[in-house]
Amino acid sequence: MNSNSSALHDLVASKLESAGQVYTQKRRALVEALLNAGPCTLPELLLSGEDIAQSSAYRNLTVLEEMGVGRRLVHYGEYGRWELSEELTGHHHHLVCHSCDVIIDVELPTHIEHLMDEEFERAAKGSKFAVDRHNIDIVGTCANCQETTQA
Repeated sequence: MNSNSSALHDLVASKLESAGQVYTQKRRALVEALLNAGPCTLPELLLSGEDIAQSSAYRNLTVLEEMGVGRRLVHYGEYGRWELSEELTGHHHHLVCHSCDVIIDVELPTHIEHLMDEEFERAAKGSKFAVDRHNIDIVGTCANCQETTQA
């Protein structure tokens, strides 16, 4: 395990402990799988090789979500996808394939993020809405699905 992974696990353990939760081996395996896989479905997590049992995976993912460690992404596919929270991984957006439901993390340049934040604040101001954050999904067709339709 590298030092970044170790620091991540220390942060997760601290977050859970401060909420009266225990960072169990099963939760650690889920965090490790999410760290390695990116946005993935529960079936994909179960196949990750991290020795994750289906019987407890969903329950533990829910606890991790409640504690701000993970988040569930719901888009067009049959399954929701799970990823580590932005607090742990950094702010990013998603490319979402409407054909196969693959989700790819993308980061935009800082100056673009600042411009978007300013515009979102300006748009919300008239409604007296307080903006906390933004999430943007860019929906289209991934390279694999484009190749399939062209073949």
